[in-house]
Amino acid sequence: EVEVYNPGLTAGRPRMIRFGEAGLEDARSTDILVLDEIPDYLPPCAALITSVPQTPLSHISLLARSRGIPNLYMAGITADAQWDAWSRVSTRVALEATDEGMRAGIMTRDEYNQWRSLLEVEPPQLQPADPAGLPWTIDLETGPGMLELRPQVGGKAAGFRQLLDTPDLDVPDAPLALTVRSYADHMAQFPWLQDLLTGRPFQGGSARQRYLTLSGREAYDERYPSPQDTSAALEFLADYPESTLIGSLARGSGLVGLVASTPPPEDVVVALQEAVSTRFSHIDERQGIRFRSSSTVEDVEGFNGAGLYTSVTGYRQPEPDQRSVAQAVAEVWASYWGPEAFEERRSANMDHLEGAMGVLAHPRFDNEVELANAVLTISILPDGSHELLVNAQAGSIPVANPPTTCPAVLPEQSRVHDTTGEVVIERMSQSTEVPTETFVLSDAQLLSLFDVSVSIATGWLQTENAALADHRQRSVLTLDLEARHMDSGWPLGTEAPPRLVIKQSRSLEPSASRFSATLQSLPAPRDLLARAARIRRLDCVAPPVVAHLWSLTTDPLSFPDLGYSETPFAAGLQISADAPIPDLGWEAGHSQTWTHLDMTSSTVAETSYELELADAHIVMGPEASIVLGGAEWSASADCTAHVLWASPDSFLTDFL
Repeated sequence: EVEVYNPGLTAGRPRMIRFGEAGLEDARSTDILVLDEIPDYLPPCAALITSVPQTPLSHISLLARSRGIPNLYMAGITADAQWDAWSRVSTRVALEATDEGMRAGIMTRDEYNQWRSLLEVEPPQLQPADPAGLPWTIDLETGPGMLELRPQVGGKAAGFRQLLDTPDLDVPDAPLALTVRSYADHMAQFPWLQDLLTGRPFQGGSARQRYLTLSGREAYDERYPSPQDTSAALEFLADYPESTLIGSLARGSGLVGLVASTPPPEDVVVALQEAVSTRFSHIDERQGIRFRSSSTVEDVEGFNGAGLYTSVTGYRQPEPDQRSVAQAVAEVWASYWGPEAFEERRSANMDHLEGAMGVLAHPRFDNEVELANAVLTISILPDGSHELLVNAQAGSIPVANPPTTCPAVLPEQSRVHDTTGEVVIERMSQSTEVPTETFVLSDAQLLSLFDVSVSIATGWLQTENAALADHRQRSVLTLDLEARHMDSGWPLGTEAPPRLVIKQSRSLEPSASRFSATLQSLPAPRDLLARAARIRRLDCVAPPVVAHLWSLTTDPLSFPDLGYSETPFAAGLQISADAPIPDLGWEAGHSQTWTHLDMTSSTVAETSYELELADAHIVMGPEASIVLGGAEWSASADCTAHVLWASPDSFLTDFL
């Protein structure tokens, strides 16, 4: 039995970890993880295969989708003799997962290395804001738009700002964003941080050594409990006495613990306490405020960061066993330096010091008044229709991070779509936590979620496209949303009725940021470029004409399939003449450019093409012709195709 949650192609060395075995912590980005259970976190890896079913919209599943790695369930794989043998001798394996199932094959060292060379990509680009020029907080209901806010308050808070532009949308009360200014002032108390990151173990060390330095000995022993792990820790500590910075961090609570336990500067404490108290003065002081991580290295193109950071509850007037505003926020800041987040950024070749931690604050969703929770993905499809996938669970049993129990705790799964012109609800599976033939979310609630999700996605797409030239604008989009069904009286001190609240939105779109600046400048829609499998330039010379056509094919496994996996998409054409062409009225040096928006039809072959333009008809191949207005010109031509980029998936498809 096979269930594919994220299709894809990859290669790596299978690493089988059975129930109760250690080893996940040492996983590498080249490992195909084969696990007996669903992990609490997803380390860098090439693919994830579990022998038990997963929740399709869990953080693990969404993170795998964001990274673009195959993620699937295959019953009994940890008892499969072939996979066991591959794991024991570190065989290099190519793997493909599709809706039809999975296939794999052994690769030679040369084949594997050739594929690896195609994986080198540009790191995601950040645009850090100057923290000194920012206010302490921003009212998201009246603040700047999403794109402007991202460097100031981080991805999660900026995405929340976009939610507020959706009419008739119910969101948590009085959302407030803490800018990166307070984080920067807090981190200024650790002036040695930059030097720390330039030496061992952050340069040249192991993930295990970095874990020890970031989280401290106690957390290390919990994560790495074997005698060999203990010996490795002692060997590392022998090189770093307690009097050294690394030795002190590793023997204590690590960099994370130090950042969390160090009181913020007094002016930061006063500013945040005043802002939070004022913003939430209309609700009961006993109501916890949830301070949610909102890193600027999160929800940017090329780096999703789902589930990497920590959210913490604080109180304006805390009881002895409760965190204050400053304590809660410091813990959120500290989570930026958590080992999983650090390794994820490291694998993406990101500069850790370019990122910062903003915070999103709103009333906490209290378990006792949480009737249901849901994770949704809403997609605008190529034909303009919409698809909403909903995973919902009763009460406060989480969907994003479900309990790891046996039998499995599985959510209700539903699909709502308007592909046929009418909105249709498909009940795909029932929650394991409600009586038979009952639903966590009613049909009316699903239809309401569909309507608001379509509005959110439409507004998000318009915002993204407003920053792009016309010929680079997207037509498809997939967002990840989270919702809570809250009972009356939430938050405390209000008379709010029961309501279905949207608490988060982030993009799940693949990234075009991996391409060089030259390829990113091509006149191709951003969503097509992000899903490219091969990019070509076809050069045709028909003296005195020189023509360059840029085209691309797309990956059919990248959701949604944009339909250019076989027939290339013609992105742009440039034609120049180095001598006069009287028939067309062209002078020497004439040059003209068209984009795909100027083309009414196109047919592109290996070494020829035919384009119908608004003002011309152009054919290039063994024979070239240009019809412009009432004039026509023709000549013999010589065309040569150049592959500007080919995806690693194309290589593996050919191999398999």
